[in-house]
Amino acid sequence: MFAMVQSDAFAENDAGNASSVSTSAFYTSPTTNTNFLICEVTAVSYINGNVTPPIPSIPSPPTTSGITWLLAAISSVSPSYYDGSYTMVVLSAVYFCANAPSIGTGTAVIGNVAGSFASSSTDLQCCVDIFEASGLGSSVAVNSSVSSVGIASTVSAGNIVPTATSFIFVGGAAAIGGASGTPAAGSGFTLTNNAFNANDDETYSEYIANASPTTYTANFADAGFSVPFAMVAVAFAPVSTPTIIVNGQTLTIPYELAAYQGATLTGPNAYSCAPPILRGIYSTPIFEHDVP
Repeated sequence: MFAMVQSDAFAENDAGNASSVSTSAFYTSPTTNTNFLICEVTAVSYINGNVTPPIPSIPSPPTTSGITWLLAAISSVSPSYYDGSYTMVVLSAVYFCANAPSIGTGTAVIGNVAGSFASSSTDLQCCVDIFEASGLGSSVAVNSSVSSVGIASTVSAGNIVPTATSFIFVGGAAAIGGASGTPAAGSGFTLTNNAFNANDDETYSEYIANASPTTYTANFADAGFSVPFAMVAVAFAPVSTPTIIVNGQTLTIPYELAAYQGATLTGPNAYSCAPPILRGIYSTPIFEHDVP
């Protein structure tokens, strides 16, 4: 059985008009060796007036001593929203580490965001939330994921449909620009951290520990005011080590296999792959692939 062990406090850092900013979050209790870790990183961009704000990015996974974070899913940048004083956008990503070594309360989980912020009228913020779950085993992959952005009083990542019993995590943020409200969990979900900063933004997170293969609506109901949001929902499920029989031999495949319809050379050692692109074939785990 899967279970949420701890969900730790929201951490935020405000860079003003700097071009990048990092935020450090810390677990309240030491994590248990081999447990499953989740990190939610959000970027919020503001600019004075009713003009287009700089577009933020989350350029790399979090950094933590002894931990390798993998990207589970990332949203696009939300539509811009003007609240009468500021125009704002938000971006969210969810990372994970399966079979993680134990980390102590003094070990930082550092999230990083970036953007082109060249004037005193702009503001860049980085928010980090961290979580620990148990029971998923030593090999875990993204079973399914969905993300959504928009401007609404009910923020949603959309409908997620796991194909196996999964731990579903929903995370993201809304740029609230000084508004206030108390989010409510979606149907079947349990609310976790929902750190609220009355001047800036609100992060959201909820989960289902043992989700059956069916459709779930990954949303939050807010308190009657529209906000720009960026939400991500991910279903994590244990995977067995995949094998394939070649010439009568059973071979273990410890990495992801993908297939594509065609490839066009676009530069030295660079190709553009035409859809459809099939990921995780032969039941191999779907992972982030860092390409320089």
